[in-house]
Amino acid sequence: MAPKEEILFEGCNFFRLRLTYSILSGRPVRIVNIRKDDDAPGIRDFEAKLVSLLEKVTNGTKVEINRTGTQVIFRPGMITGGVLTMDCGVDRCLSYFLEPLVLLSPFCKHPLSVKLKGVTNAPGELSVDAIKSSWLCVYNKFVLNDEKLELKITARGLMPDGGGVVQFSAPIVKFLRPVKREKAGKVCKIRGQAYITKVTPSFAYRMIDAAKKAVHGYLSDVYITVDQRKGDAGGNSPGYGLFLTAETTEGVVYQAESISRPKKEAGDPILPEDVGTLAGHALLDNIFMGGALDSAAQCLASTFMALGQKDISTYLYGPLPIYSIHTLRHLKEFFEVEFKIESAKMKGEDQEELRIGSRDKAIVTALGVGYSNLNKTATARKSTGAPPLPPGHPARRKSANPRHHRHQSSRKSRVDEEIYKWQKSSGFLIPRSPFQRVVRSIFQEKYKGYKVQRLAVEALQEMAEMMLVQLFEDANQAAIHAKRVTLLPRDMDLVSEKVLAISRRPMSEEVRVLRPQTTRNGRAPDVSGHF
Repeated sequence: MAPKEEILFEGCNFFRLRLTYSILSGRPVRIVNIRKDDDAPGIRDFEAKLVSLLEKVTNGTKVEINRTGTQVIFRPGMITGGVLTMDCGVDRCLSYFLEPLVLLSPFCKHPLSVKLKGVTNAPGELSVDAIKSSWLCVYNKFVLNDEKLELKITARGLMPDGGGVVQFSAPIVKFLRPVKREKAGKVCKIRGQAYITKVTPSFAYRMIDAAKKAVHGYLSDVYITVDQRKGDAGGNSPGYGLFLTAETTEGVVYQAESISRPKKEAGDPILPEDVGTLAGHALLDNIFMGGALDSAAQCLASTFMALGQKDISTYLYGPLPIYSIHTLRHLKEFFEVEFKIESAKMKGEDQEELRIGSRDKAIVTALGVGYSNLNKTATARKSTGAPPLPPGHPARRKSANPRHHRHQSSRKSRVDEEIYKWQKSSGFLIPRSPFQRVVRSIFQEKYKGYKVQRLAVEALQEMAEMMLVQLFEDANQAAIHAKRVTLLPRDMDLVSEKVLAISRRPMSEEVRVLRPQTTRNGRAPDVSGHF
């Protein structure tokens, strides 16, 4: 196979995005002129740690860095995943390393389980709490099996000394499913967490009071908890901050955060009241921007839309930030996927009723490339029998005492007997007489004087049974894909969505309704058969 063409980039911007897309697409990249005009040219320590992390989660990746560090040649390998631990330093927040892992996690050969050490919350950066609240809810829309998806903050570490520990685990899938999310809904509740490390607990309550005053008058359902960390769980630096989330009726989560100034940093310290007020105002700004997802998660949604099955995916975005625009450009360069961006326009009545906020929303549509996880292999069942016979050898004689398999046991439960009985039978599952009575009562209420043929009733019963069996199969299929034997509410939600879609279809004319016709004696003829 001929090697894929190398892609050339210049500068240090979008470094992690380019390496991540290089691994997913299998195309090597060459990045030149990295900070060539700075006093300290070349890649930084946190970028070198990111390259090392990507080498650990892949197999066969080759990286070449020149002596000055201003040029990086990255030749990707196969995504393996697995279990690993890494110290990411204190230069950048752990979210810088988590974002590529979240994008790569569904396509690993083995389920990913990573333990990262470093800074969990930092000013001006997306925190681990934001990844957990806004990214994972979008992740669930594309990945059906989300049982092993978890992001846990074992220890919280702040600038400048860090000391935080994060555990991230994610499942693997064969395909990403298409998603259509065009409604944001109304904000129904606000939740938050005031975290403090190695400072007095009164700071947390001062931040909570200030945040509640900032959102007062907009929503009454506001609940903020206190996360006080001590000892090793509190990291190595003192500090405090407030993280807020707003959830809508459609399950959309908006997030905002404010944090104190790091220790030994120049400038006046930020009071707890100011931290709470800034977090509340930032949350209101994100709610105003709107969309069916938080603006920080647009990169994840765009990537999964492009890598999904060969079907249309649609998402309602808020105003597109610079990072999201360059994400779309990189997806076009690596995967040749073009997005259709339309201005989101709502009817005047709905706009006045919902108070949709920003008018710069966009409906982003893309056709997936059909990306499949070729690294995921099916495990074959090991044979426990004898070795194969050589050619021309006579067949073995059957044993006088054959071994009984579990499914051939004579001790069958009543449930198994019922299942076998209905599998072998070809009759109706729904009793005929009660069903006919229900049909007759409905026709008498809605169509007075009308009668229905016996064959039409049987057709209705067959259609009802087909729909009922299909719903059971859909629910079981959802549980099987999730590797479960128990139906959960999420399975029933999928089934209810399908029922709603079927009910919206136009009714076919297979049921023949006869108008009453008068005979010589003035009575309507009986054409109902046995009904």
